[in-house]
Amino acid sequence: MSLQFLEMRGRFWGLMALIFLLGCRQSGVNEVAVGTAVPAATPLIGVDFVTLAPPTVAVIETTPTPLPTATPQPSPTPVVYTIVEGDTLLAIAWQRGNTVDDIVALNPGIQPELLQIGQQLVLPPPATPLAQAAASTPVPMQLAVLVAQGYQTPVGSLWLLGEMRNEGDLPVENVQVEFGLRDAGGNLLGTAVAWTAAAIIPPGETAPFGVLLSEPPAGYASPTVAIVGGESVVDLGSRYLDVVVAEGTAVIPDGERVQVSGKVQNDGDVVATAVRVILTVYDSQGQVSGYTQQTLDGPLFPGDNTSFSFDVAPPGGEPVSVGLLVNALRIEE
Repeated sequence: MSLQFLEMRGRFWGLMALIFLLGCRQSGVNEVAVGTAVPAATPLIGVDFVTLAPPTVAVIETTPTPLPTATPQPSPTPVVYTIVEGDTLLAIAWQRGNTVDDIVALNPGIQPELLQIGQQLVLPPPATPLAQAAASTPVPMQLAVLVAQGYQTPVGSLWLLGEMRNEGDLPVENVQVEFGLRDAGGNLLGTAVAWTAAAIIPPGETAPFGVLLSEPPAGYASPTVAIVGGESVVDLGSRYLDVVVAEGTAVIPDGERVQVSGKVQNDGDVVATAVRVILTVYDSQGQVSGYTQQTLDGPLFPGDNTSFSFDVAPPGGEPVSVGLLVNALRIEE
C-alpha cells in the first residue's frame, strides 16, 4: 500500500467525522445532567381534607351535696279546752282556726246547743294560715305579758288568767302561752297551755288568755307565763280589722257581776261577718278578773253598727273596769 493511498484514506475519515459533528450541532441535541427526580406536588382543589384526631372529653366526677335534712318537728297534739260562759262551738272553732266539724269529730256525742260551763272539750291544734306558710322568712313578734294571776275557786279548781299586748307594727295571731305552776320555793310543779281569746291581735291592742285546771298540783303557789307560739300576720287575707267599738259603751259593776253594753261599727269599705266581741274584766288592782266573748249575728255592712251586751260574774276579784276587742272576717266580693 502506497503512502499516497494512506493519506487519502485518513482525509476521508477526517472528513466524515467533521460532517457528523456538524450534523449534531444543527439538530440542537444538548447534554442533560441526570439527577434524582422530585415529583411535583399534587395541586389541592377546593378544600384541603384533613383528618383530625377525635377530641378528648374531660369527665369530671363530683359528689352531689346532699339536701339538708329537715329537722323533725313535734306533731301537733290536741288540747283540752274548758267551756266558759258565752262559749259556742262556732266561736271556739273560729278562734282556734278550726271548724265545728273538727271539734265534733274529736268529741263524739257532744251536743253543741247544750254546752255547760266547766265542760271540757278536746280541740285540734290551731290551723296554720296559708299566708304564713308562703312567707319566706318569719317576722318576729313583739308581745309583752302584762299580768298573770291564779284564782282558786270554791270547788278547788284553779283559774289561771293573764293578758298580753301586741307592741309590734304587725297584727299577730295564734298566740299560745304556757303557764308554769310553781311552789313557794319557785320549783316547777307542772305546766298548762292556753291560747289568747282573740284569734288576731292588732298592733297596740291587748288580749286576755286563761285556762281552768280542775285539779291544781299540790303545793301550788304562783304562776309564771312564757309565750310559746304565734306568728306575725303579713297578709290579712279574710281577717278584717276595721270593725271597732263605738263610743258610749256602758259599764255597770254590781258586786261580783258587771254589765256591759254598747255598739260596734264597720269603719271599713267591705262587708264584715263573724263579728266577735271579746270582753276582759279587771279588778281594783288591774289584774284580769275574767274574760268572755260574744259572736254577733248577721253581716255588718260598711258604715253600719250593731249592739252587744254582757252580764258576767268573773272568777277573779270584784270587777271594776273592762276592756273590749273586736275580731271579724271580711266577705269577699
